Amino acid sequence: MADLLASQAFVAIVSIIAIAIIVVIRCCIVLRAIHNPDSQTRRAQERQHKDSHKPIKTVVVLGSGGHTTEMLHMVQQLIPSDTRNSTKHYDPIIYMIAETDTTSEQRLHLHLRKSNHTNPTILRIPRSREVGQSYASSIATTCWSLWKCLWIMASVRPQLILSNGPGTCLPICLAGFFWRLLGVSNTRIVFIESYCRVQTLSLTGRLLYPIADLFIVHWDFLRQKYPRSHRVSTFVL
Repeated sequence: MADLLASQAFVAIVSIIAIAIIVVIRCCIVLRAIHNPDSQTRRAQERQHKDSHKPIKTVVVLGSGGHTTEMLHMVQQLIPSDTRNSTKHYDPIIYMIAETDTTSEQRLHLHLRKSNHTNPTILRIPRSREVGQSYASSIATTCWSLWKCLWIMASVRPQLILSNGPGTCLPICLAGFFWRLLGVSNTRIVFIESYCRVQTLSLTGRLLYPIADLFIVHWDFLRQKYPRSHRVSTFVL
C-alpha cells in the first residue's frame, strides 16, 4: 500500500513538473512573438496575409470619464460612415463596460447614433477597482472580475482587444492573454496609454506593457523610456 501511494505521488509530482515546463515554454514562445514580431515564421505571415481581408472580431473596452471620450473618438475611425458601401474591417465590435459604469453606455449610444449605428453589442463585467478603492482591497475584486472575464473571453474569442487604460481592461486583457497561451484563441492586445500620461505610465499600462502586442504612447519621453512603445500624437480628430 505504501509503495502504491509513493508511486502515485511520484507520478503526480512528475506530471505537475511536466505541465509547468510546458506552460513556461508556451509562455516564452508567445512573449517572444509579442516582443519580436519580425521573428514570426513565413508560414504565419502568409496565413495572416491570406486572412487580411476578413473582418476582425474586436473587443473595445470602455472605462469612464476621459477614457471613454478618447476611446469613442478611436472607435469612430474603426466604423465606416457608410455601412452599405464600405468594407467592415472591424466586425463585430463588442463593447465591454463595468457593471457599475452608468454613463459609458449612454455615451456610446449617443455617439453611435450620430454615425447611424444602433444596437451595439455590450457585455458587462464586474469592475476590478472602483474610484477611490484601495489597492489592497482591489486584489479580491480584480480576481473576481478576471474569473468572469475568463469565461467571456473563452466564449467570444476576439482577435483584437482595444483598450486605452481604464482599470476595467486589466482582467479583460489578462483573460485574452491566458487563452492565447493555451492556444484557445489568437487574441492580440492593443493598449493606448492615456494622453495625460506624459512622463509615467498608468498602473494598468505598467502591468500590460510586457504582454501588449502594440503599446501606444503620445509623448516622446515615454517613447524613449519604453522602447517597445510606439508614439502617436493623438487619435482625437
